[in-house]
Amino acid sequence: LRILTLLVIVWMLGRWQVARYEVDLPDLLILLDKSQSMSLPVESEVSPASLSVPPGETRTRLDAAKEMLLDPSAVSLSSLAEDYRLRFATIGEGLQMVTGDAVTLSEHLRELEAQAEHSRLGAALVEAVEGQRGRSTAGVVLISDGVVTEGLSLQQAAEMTSATKLPIFVVKTGSELPPPDVEIEELLADSAAMVG
Repeated sequence: LRILTLLVIVWMLGRWQVARYEVDLPDLLILLDKSQSMSLPVESEVSPASLSVPPGETRTRLDAAKEMLLDPSAVSLSSLAEDYRLRFATIGEGLQMVTGDAVTLSEHLRELEAQAEHSRLGAALVEAVEGQRGRSTAGVVLISDGVVTEGLSLQQAAEMTSATKLPIFVVKTGSELPPPDVEIEELLADSAAMVG
């Protein structure tokens, strides 16, 4: 009893206390481009079995992005959700946040189509980074082919967001070469033609 009393006195003199803190997971913001340029075919012919493309159909840039995020053998949304609080958004005309857990986000991702007429990547990236102010954020992942049709360029967006010191990881889908643009300059044909 004397030893126990002495230990309690030492504990009290040291003013030790047990403090419990609940630590929130940091945010991981994933931005996915859904502009029409993401419907262009991917040059690579390799496709994971989880989302293989049926014969005769082309594998688009958006398909490649979906495979990256949904393939269970790679770093998928489900595995990322264990270490981060996922925040997901699509980029087209602007930034559109999608809420839900990893399962809901995966379902939304499977149904996503590249239909946005404009690609405002730079402006959306700046808006996304500004929206993370005051939040614990591990980083921003931008998945895109890099085609910007309106607004800020990605270079301008990078300069504007550099002060935040927030890491931005860019995952490229597609090719560095522009899509083929064919034009008929001169047509050599008879002015009239007979059927058959």
